[in-house]
Amino acid sequence: MGDERKIEGTNSEIHDLVEKSKSLFLQELASEFRQRQAQYNLETEFAKTKRNRSLLVPIVVAGIVLFFLAGAVGVTLYIERKSREVQVGAQAFESVNLREVLDTAKRLETDLANAKKDLENLQAGQNSEIEQARLAFQRESELIGTATDLTEAAKGERLQAARARLNRQLNAVQASYAPRIAAKEKEIQQIQKQIDTYDARQVQKAREQEEVLNNQRRLHEMEMERTVKAHQQELRDLNQRYTREIEGLKKYQQDLIAVLKANHAREIASLILKYNPTSVSQAAAPLLSASIDPAVLNARLPRFNSSLLTSEGLLDVEALSRLSQKLSELSIVLGELKKIPFQNAVPSLIAQIEARQKEVALLYEQILEAFNRGLQQKNATLRSQEERIRGLNAQVAEQNQMLGKYIYAIEQLMLTHREQGYVLDPREPKDLLVVVDKLRLISPGSVARVFRRDDEYIGKIRYEGEAGKAHWVVLELKDPQNPIRPFDKVLVEEQ
Repeated sequence: MGDERKIEGTNSEIHDLVEKSKSLFLQELASEFRQRQAQYNLETEFAKTKRNRSLLVPIVVAGIVLFFLAGAVGVTLYIERKSREVQVGAQAFESVNLREVLDTAKRLETDLANAKKDLENLQAGQNSEIEQARLAFQRESELIGTATDLTEAAKGERLQAARARLNRQLNAVQASYAPRIAAKEKEIQQIQKQIDTYDARQVQKAREQEEVLNNQRRLHEMEMERTVKAHQQELRDLNQRYTREIEGLKKYQQDLIAVLKANHAREIASLILKYNPTSVSQAAAPLLSASIDPAVLNARLPRFNSSLLTSEGLLDVEALSRLSQKLSELSIVLGELKKIPFQNAVPSLIAQIEARQKEVALLYEQILEAFNRGLQQKNATLRSQEERIRGLNAQVAEQNQMLGKYIYAIEQLMLTHREQGYVLDPREPKDLLVVVDKLRLISPGSVARVFRRDDEYIGKIRYEGEAGKAHWVVLELKDPQNPIRPFDKVLVEEQ
């Protein structure tokens, strides 16, 4: 405590001595300056020298300069001598090593500020390179988008390639800066840890001692700090002004590019509208808006090969071949038209032409296939009918053969029993099946009696013929409870 009071007393004496010296020196200088200013007028003296040139003026000036130099040297030597006479107790600093603490703390603060500045520079550099890469990608994208000699697919591929290059550049920038940024952040953490290890009270005490011993230096540092701040503010102002100018130039460039793009777009739109109309005639409008079946567009063109129609001479094989060839040639022409990047109504017209071409071809194919199927069915029906006729003829022949046998048997029966005829099927009274001896002539209107035995009369029947059809009908029955039965005997009455 005694050493500290001694140091404080010594510092107070030094401070009073310095202030007294400055006041004395500045007071003398001010009084001399006012006296010289009152006694000596530069403009007047110059005017006088034009008329009277004398060596007195240079001698007086040289004397005044020497006087001031001698006074300044004397005051300086006096202050230095007084400073050497002041006894400062160093044991106070040696006990706690405050000078070393203060120097180390300042060095660490300086290192921390420099490290943070380096980190900001690294981050700014990284952001600048990223922004440059993105601006380059934006410019390239705009150029690709305004290119008129590229298809949409080619534009998409180039945009994808440009985006891939941008990603590679961004990854490269991050890979380049990430280790350095991480190392600098680690360095900042280490410096901060070192700063935190020092006792804040010791640092503050050392700073108070430093402030007492180095007032002049602190004044110089404050002046330098003000100068630095002024320069920094000036630099910030310049940077802001340049930034505003650059932003203005960029905006002007963007506006100019936008105007050029708009003019170019209008010219392109005018050319497109000239060769790609947006409207068609009233007759074609509903055809243009008609829906198209995707299955029709994806269908293959028919070949129109030889078929049953050509084999039977109903169609010409050469004509079908020419039709298939012309359809294929039309498809080639439409394919070339589709490669041209038409706009507005033209692509729809081409699509409608292609769809209708395939629809017509498919309709021709369907018609020919329908004719083929109809002809095949007709031929199959004819073959079936012919087969059926042959079968029926065989059945008729067989039935005729069987009927001939039955007739022969009945004739032999009539011949044996000496009868004129028999009733074979009496189930239908108006259409009796009766067989009569062919030697017995009958005609429409002939009447016959029916007997079961020679003395058992059953009834009468009559032979009728209408529209080429002859049959027997029942005229009367003796007893309705005793109807005509098969193989009842028939006796034709004489006419």
